[in-house]
Amino acid sequence: MAMGIKPVIHGFRGAKGLYPKYAIFDTIDGATNIIINENYYSNTYRNWIIDKGWTLKNQLKLSIHYK
Repeated sequence: MAMGIKPVIHGFRGAKGLYPKYAIFDTIDGATNIIINENYYSNTYRNWIIDKGWTLKNQLKLSIHYK
């Protein structure tokens, strides 16, 4: 997502609290549908990461803080 690549996330417990609903699948058919049939919005995926604060810069700050 940080590179603008379409996310395809397995629906593990807690995934819905971390990732956008459109990116989560529970079956192989669901994953295939996301990959093949859904529209591709590179900037949307990248901006979602930025809005969440999951940038490399922020992650490095957190890792140094918790060292």
